[in-house]
Amino acid sequence: MNNSSVAVIETHYWYGNNYLSPFISEKYPVFDNRKQWLGCIWNARPVDNLTAMSFIDPKKSSVLTTRLDHPLFTPAELDVIFLLLRRFSAKEIARIYDLSVKTIGNRITTLYQKAGVHSLQQFESYCRAESLENYLPERFLSTGVIYI
Repeated sequence: MNNSSVAVIETHYWYGNNYLSPFISEKYPVFDNRKQWLGCIWNARPVDNLTAMSFIDPKKSSVLTTRLDHPLFTPAELDVIFLLLRRFSAKEIARIYDLSVKTIGNRITTLYQKAGVHSLQQFESYCRAESLENYLPERFLSTGVIYI
């Protein structure tokens, strides 16, 4: 008999939505007086988006989202932004999308122009101000459970 709790990250189509979302789930076993297992209590909440910058530049708490409508950027551009904010190089991004490095370089230049910036550092600041760092492209997720 194991009466310890377990915490997992579950990625599913929560609440009947048609998009994937990651949730932290905590499950606690429940036993009767004779130590017979009755079932479990389960609690789930959206995954908090904590980064090192959260401690340096505190702001309201946020959660990861797979749905984001931004007035400047297309869904495909948001996917590239996700990789840029994780410091993927143009070469790495090109490999993921099976495109040329020059094509990805042009896309990055377009992103900078739309944001009105000239460097990755400025772009990162812009993305933090726009809460774009909370976006997690659904193409990088799959349904399932990860034990933590």
